[in-house]
Amino acid sequence: MTRRLDASLRFDLVALTVSGALVVVALRGGMPGDRVNPGAPGTAVTDLIGVPIAVLLALAGGLLVLRQVRRIPPFAWIALVPMLAILSLARSHYLWASLVCLMILAGAVATGAGVAACSRSPRTLVFVVLAMTVAAGLVAALGVREYAGEVSLHNPTWRVFSTFATPNFFAGYLCMTVPLTAAVFLAIEDRVLVLLAGFALVLQSAALLLTGSRFGLVCLVAGLAVFALLAIKAGALRGSARPRALALIAVTVLAFAAGIRPVLHRLGNASVESYSAQFREYTWRGALRMALANPILGTGIGTFDTAYPRYALVSYTEHAHDSYLQLADEIGIPGALLFVGWIAYLVVRAMRTNWKLPEATPVLPLSKGRAQKSSATRSGLNRPSTAVGSATRLHVGILKAGVLGGIVGALLRNTFDSDLYVPANAFTFAALCGILAGFASTDYGTIADRAERWARILRWAGTAGCAAIAIICIMLGTGRLEAYRGTQLLRAGDMGAALQQWKAATTWDPLNPDYRLSLAQTLEMAGDTQAAGRQYQAAVRWADIGKCHYRYARFLERGHDLAGAIREFEHARTLEPLNLQNLLALAETCEAAGRAREAQQVYAQLADLYRQPVGRVRALPELVNWEFGAAYAALARQAAAAGELAEAETDYRQAVQIFKEFWDRRELQIVQVEVRPEVLRSVAARYRAALDGWERTLRALGRMGEAASVAAIRAKLERDLTSSG
Repeated sequence: MTRRLDASLRFDLVALTVSGALVVVALRGGMPGDRVNPGAPGTAVTDLIGVPIAVLLALAGGLLVLRQVRRIPPFAWIALVPMLAILSLARSHYLWASLVCLMILAGAVATGAGVAACSRSPRTLVFVVLAMTVAAGLVAALGVREYAGEVSLHNPTWRVFSTFATPNFFAGYLCMTVPLTAAVFLAIEDRVLVLLAGFALVLQSAALLLTGSRFGLVCLVAGLAVFALLAIKAGALRGSARPRALALIAVTVLAFAAGIRPVLHRLGNASVESYSAQFREYTWRGALRMALANPILGTGIGTFDTAYPRYALVSYTEHAHDSYLQLADEIGIPGALLFVGWIAYLVVRAMRTNWKLPEATPVLPLSKGRAQKSSATRSGLNRPSTAVGSATRLHVGILKAGVLGGIVGALLRNTFDSDLYVPANAFTFAALCGILAGFASTDYGTIADRAERWARILRWAGTAGCAAIAIICIMLGTGRLEAYRGTQLLRAGDMGAALQQWKAATTWDPLNPDYRLSLAQTLEMAGDTQAAGRQYQAAVRWADIGKCHYRYARFLERGHDLAGAIREFEHARTLEPLNLQNLLALAETCEAAGRAREAQQVYAQLADLYRQPVGRVRALPELVNWEFGAAYAALARQAAAAGELAEAETDYRQAVQIFKEFWDRRELQIVQVEVRPEVLRSVAARYRAALDGWERTLRALGRMGEAASVAAIRAKLERDLTSSG
């Protein structure tokens, strides 16, 4: 009896820890790779430590499960994927990002293992599923509230983010939770829980539509179709589930009616959506080139955004817009194939298990009342009992249908976005797979000695891995808190205390180059340029990425070491050949150093890029790449100085066209969010100079009428600048 109670308590602790992880990560884990910036305005402390806490909770549940392992589970070969991810660290040029992504992967695997264990008991399974439903309902409620606020500001086409970095990632999360919540609505026989699930379902369905994600809607429809077919097969239209099934249809129609407007708006804007699809196509082609160039171990887990620029055909993107391609890019093609093969194996095995149950499986009471503890509670969900009582009852086949519907929706979504790199989506997907693995695990046979030895190895290896990941979580979270305090002190004007906090951040998280760059910038502001230079060099040493070399080059440029700056700009150019900001800085620094020929070559490269896909296709079409205008203006100046007035006039015309397109969009909300005020002022100055040069060139060519038109454009620019202050 004592052993049985201990086992029951352990299952309860596993359910509690993994449920806590799923709730925390849903509320604070919506950014790819958890790239939270402690210095960004509006960042809260919970944003900084949310994912590390979720991972620690998941690891705690995973360790409790490991203690019970006496044989290798049938799905344990998924561990080969994390093993390949660990091996890919040898290829990583950005170790900090790799370790953070490995931390997220470990948390997701631990969550899946914990949920799989909980799925062997109806009581703990219901607890986990309800936690996922509540978490999704809370996140959806935040999204609906966000949309209501925008509507009050007369912005009805707003796409909601909720706790996620982009609306598309939010849609990917909801594609998994909506079918699961619908299944809970049908599968659990408890009036309070049914009402809770119905309310959460309305919120989630409406929120998904309010994301405005077209692919999200398509994937949701596919997931719900799979759920509906399998739920009918499991008996959703028979017995006590039939009235709720009819109510579910009404709930779905109500939610769609409430939230369909943003989707219709995006579908009506065909040109923008075609643009988005074109950018994805070029990104996929570049990502495929990257995978084929690094086929075995990839470039290192978590390094896509810094390794991809070498293979890109268009402008920068943070992720591959396809989880499977990105996985192949980062840990190699074998790792991606193993992952896809494991999912297929899991789904096929689960589909072969029993679907039709004689009646709902009793679950231990979640509210008042007493129920007889059935053999199903002890031995697994695939052995339903006919015990009766006042307990909450669970239709296992319907719940399995919802899980499969969520997995299908996620698999489709991940062909259009890298959803699995978002911690909230990774944990949720792992939980769905864990439920499915628990359903499909029916082998309770005798353990052989050889299997026991392998299980012992798995326990020791898993425990060591959990300890290592826990250390990374603590270092990451503490470093973020120190950096956050440093930012707050710097804004308050206490530079000395801020320096101490930034130094503490680099001590706790020494691999993070952002902390060293921020420390270097603060030291430079304090006048200690030598110490600042050492920090810039350390950042470059720990992370051989374009951003570090660019920031170091700017530091050298401010110190009048133009040769050193050009060297660093060139290194950044090698790593990111299409980085327009870096190319323009390189050209202007060469020009300042008297290396006019090199400057002209870089300006010409920028002008040539403008005529290629990188100049035509952007991730956000509203954001115009004004750097092309600066390059054309520089070429025009050089041509005018050489007396080639016709060529100068053509280049000035192109420069003004680009600057004007950028300037005319300056009041768009996305531009105001993405473009800093100092950049806007710099572009305005460049725009004015280009207009002056164009007017002079036209007058020199005797084209006075056109020159007068250019003067009118300049006068309008002056009025715009005056009115904007």
